[in-house]
Amino acid sequence: MINRAIRICSTYNLLSNELDEIRRITKLNGYPRTFVDTLIGVLLNKMLVSNHYTAVNNIKKDNSKKIRLIVDVPFVKNSSKVLSKKLTYLTKTIKSECDLKIIMRPPKSIGSFFQVKDNIPNLLESNLVYAVNCNDCSGSYCGKTERQVCRRLVEHGAPKCVLEPSSASAPTQSLSGPLKKTKTGVTSYSNATNLRRFSRIANKNKNNLTTVSNLSLSDDYDSTSDTMTVKQNKSAISKHISDTRHKINWDGFKILFKDNNPYRLLIKESLAILSHKPKLNNTVRSIPLFIFPEGIRKNLIKDPGG
Repeated sequence: MINRAIRICSTYNLLSNELDEIRRITKLNGYPRTFVDTLIGVLLNKMLVSNHYTAVNNIKKDNSKKIRLIVDVPFVKNSSKVLSKKLTYLTKTIKSECDLKIIMRPPKSIGSFFQVKDNIPNLLESNLVYAVNCNDCSGSYCGKTERQVCRRLVEHGAPKCVLEPSSASAPTQSLSGPLKKTKTGVTSYSNATNLRRFSRIANKNKNNLTTVSNLSLSDDYDSTSDTMTVKQNKSAISKHISDTRHKINWDGFKILFKDNNPYRLLIKESLAILSHKPKLNNTVRSIPLFIFPEGIRKNLIKDPGG
C-alpha cells in the first residue's frame, strides 16, 4: 500500500493524505503504529535516494554535451607540450563548456616533397572511360576498357605508330626529374676459347644446327596465301572509318573517368553516353541506370567533342 501511494501520488499533499489513510486502516487491522511509521520512513528514504541519483545522472548528461574542439599543433619536442597545456588552461578558464582536443602532428618528411614513382602515360592507363573524336565530322565515341587504352584503340583501328607512348623511348637522365637507374650492357669475355667446356658446347650447338638449301618456288605459288589473316574489326569506329573514309583523332583521345571497379566503370560509361549522346555509339547505355535513369548534367562530365 505504501509503495502504491508513493508511485501514484503526484504531490506531497496527496501523499501525506494517503499515508494518513494507511495509518488509519492499519490501526483498525491491529498493526502497531511504530511498525507502520518505520516502514513508511524506510520507503520514503528509498524514494529520496533514487531521485537524488536521477538528478545527478541528468547533470552528468548535460555536462557530456560539451562543444568539442580539435586543434592541430605541429610537434616540436617540448614546445608543443607547453603550448598544448596553455591552450587547455585558457579554454577551461574562458569557456568551460568546450572540450579541447589537441593533436600533435609530426612535420612532413623530406621524401614527401619528391616524386618517387614515374607518371604513367595516358596511353598506358587502364580501367577508364575514354572518348575519341573524328577529324572530318562532329562524330565522337565513348567507351570503357579495363586494359591499357592503347591496346583498345589499336583494336578500333588506330595505327600502332601513332599510339607509341613517349615513355617507351630510351631513358634519358635529366637534372629536373628523379634519378633513374640505367642498365649497362655486359661486355663479352675476350678470350672465350680458354673457358671451361667451351669447345664441347660449341660442337653441341653446331650439331643442332640444320641447314636448308636448294629451295625453289614454283611458278604457280600464290604469295597472298602465306600472309597472316587479320580478324575483321566490328567496332563502331572502324565501321565509321570504312563507310566514310574519315580520319579519327587518335592522338587527342580523352580520359573521362577512372575506376578500378568494373561495375562502377560500366555505370560511368553509361552516364557519359547518356549525357553527351556521341554519334558513333550504337548503344544507349552499358548497364541499367536505377539511380540516374535520365543521366546527370553535362557539366559534371568532360565533353568528348569539346
